[in-house]
Amino acid sequence: MNDLEKNFFSEVDQKRHSTKVPWIGLFVFLIVIFILSVIALVKIRGAFSDLNFDLWNFDYQLPKITLSEKILSASKVDNQNSFSIPINSTELSAYFNLADDNFPLKNTYAKIKSDTVVVYGQLKNNHLGLPISMILTAGVENGLLVFSSRPTEMETIIIPEETRLKTAEEINKRIKFDLNLCQGFKVLSADQVDDQITINMKKVSDESTINN
Repeated sequence: MNDLEKNFFSEVDQKRHSTKVPWIGLFVFLIVIFILSVIALVKIRGAFSDLNFDLWNFDYQLPKITLSEKILSASKVDNQNSFSIPINSTELSAYFNLADDNFPLKNTYAKIKSDTVVVYGQLKNNHLGLPISMILTAGVENGLLVFSSRPTEMETIIIPEETRLKTAEEINKRIKFDLNLCQGFKVLSADQVDDQITINMKKVSDESTINN
């Protein structure tokens, strides 16, 4: 083997050695990506398996309901300064099915529990129409019934924070609109049992206590 051939094969060996390390690095990188993907899929699968969509059923006709109509009707019947409005899961589901395009969910169903409200629905901004469930808690702030998102660990994985906050915001906006539409009423408290939430209200002379 002459010197020219020796130099050629020596250069080939050097090139082969120089590319060996990058290929090993790429192979290790792909293995790590694969392992992380498997772990993520397992977590997502586990989160979905914990969700319960047994009550997510829209085969029935939801009633037409507005909070303002219930307030006015209850206040006239009782003819007192204080009165209560009971709302069951079906009525709340109808109330949550907002016609506003800004509402991020469709086919919404609500299940009232003793301390929370579970909302089921489909994401409007998802072409697959993926079903989700999220937990809301009811409270009273400034004479208004307010629903707040209290996400579980799996909800933070599956549901974008923007969607959770937007859902609660749109619900609260409609409640405030109905109260302002009635005028002269404010919410004192909200009591919950399974399948029913009772809104305790009072007539007020100062409407500013509602609008604040």
